[in-house]
Amino acid sequence: MFFYVVTQTHVPVGELAVSHIPCPHCHAERLRMQFFNLREDSFFHTFTNMPAIPLVVCTACHTQIERNDFSKPMTDFYRQHQKGYRGKFRFWFKWKFVAGVAIAITAIGVLQFKFNTDAQASNDRAALVKQHLAHPVVGDIFEAWVVTEPNTSQAAPKVVQRWFKLIRIDGDVLVMQQDTREYSLTKDKPHQNVQVNDDSFAPAELKFQLKYGGLYPLDGKEAMSVWSVTTAS
Repeated sequence: MFFYVVTQTHVPVGELAVSHIPCPHCHAERLRMQFFNLREDSFFHTFTNMPAIPLVVCTACHTQIERNDFSKPMTDFYRQHQKGYRGKFRFWFKWKFVAGVAIAITAIGVLQFKFNTDAQASNDRAALVKQHLAHPVVGDIFEAWVVTEPNTSQAAPKVVQRWFKLIRIDGDVLVMQQDTREYSLTKDKPHQNVQVNDDSFAPAELKFQLKYGGLYPLDGKEAMSVWSVTTAS
């Protein structure tokens, strides 16, 4: 819930003696007309208006007469002298609000830049992976995200990070060996700087086919999405 609090203040700007007009209560000719400008303040802005707001005060009986209760002579007196007490129309934002807006715009700009940069990096990575998959070379190491099948102790499939090394190409079949390590993905972010070497891979051979720009295991048990490819030197 958002609360927006505005305070109003009547700022005195002058007063005049109202001659020859009696007080409607004590009939003494001791009236004075005071002029005010309205000022509004909030956390966000300050505003002052132009019309002078009048108030007639009797110095004899201290009666106060507001604009709506003016007699015709009081109204004529007000209209005759109000121009000299008109305030300037002003509206400006507080520096805190301006600073907050500037910070918000900057933060949005930074987030948008990061989003665009990350999106571009992701597109570049995907294009590079697609290029390597189109022309695989024995010795290439594929970093992949694998969706594992659920078992009795696992209620739902999970996504893990694994590495595969291409050891042979038989026609349209890629024969690979799998790294013995795997990492569960955290918030869809891969583990960085994982060292992979020839000793990391198990001797068992796994067979995949290149289809639709991706790798598909021949046994059909696990789907694999290639995240990156380290080319053979």
